[in-house]
Amino acid sequence: MTTRGLRILWNVAILAGMGVYIARFGKYPLQTTLFPRLVGYPVLALALLSLGREVIALISRHSAEPRLNLPQLALAVAFGLAYLALWQLLGFALDTIWFLTVTPWILSRQTRQLPVYFGVGVATAALFSFLFHLGSGAILPRGIFNVGWI
Repeated sequence: MTTRGLRILWNVAILAGMGVYIARFGKYPLQTTLFPRLVGYPVLALALLSLGREVIALISRHSAEPRLNLPQLALAVAFGLAYLALWQLLGFALDTIWFLTVTPWILSRQTRQLPVYFGVGVATAALFSFLFHLGSGAILPRGIFNVGWI
């Protein structure tokens, strides 16, 4: 299987899952589904855009797609598991920043992009801290360094 085929399958799975998730919103009062809506609709839109992009690239066949790199895929899965394992120890903010900075750098080895990866990590951690607080009042773990924005 090519990486494009894997991305297409992933987008289809996300669309199916989000379709079921969003279809259930009507069963609950609007105020209790604010956070799921803030996350669900953008994820659905991004999955649709990504699927469309991949299908167009598949049809046009402008670029040769390499075969799936299993060691790199295994490394990405290992980083995902490390993110989950360090969630309580480091706390949400530091764990998210670490994960979104280090993982793409290790997988791509583009040192010039490190500030971009770091910025995305900080912005994502801050945004989701705010959305969790706004939508549900959930308290995200602060970890051993007691780092959190809200």
